[in-house]
Amino acid sequence: MDISIEYLAGFFDGEGSLGLYPNGSGNYGVRIQVVQGSNPVTRTLFPQLQSKYGGGLSYATSSNGRQI
Repeated sequence: MDISIEYLAGFFDGEGSLGLYPNGSGNYGVRIQVVQGSNPVTRTLFPQLQSKYGGGLSYATSSNGRQI
């Protein structure tokens, strides 16, 4: 899948956030995150983004039992 910067900008605009979060040592760091329900598109897209840009992936279960 070839991912355009325009697609990523739109995806982040709809699903992403940028914030300052405590890093555990009394300082704050910038974190960019996207929280999205797990589906065939995100299971393909997110590993590709991680490979290209770095960062981490984590999976959790939402309060209604869906994997995110």
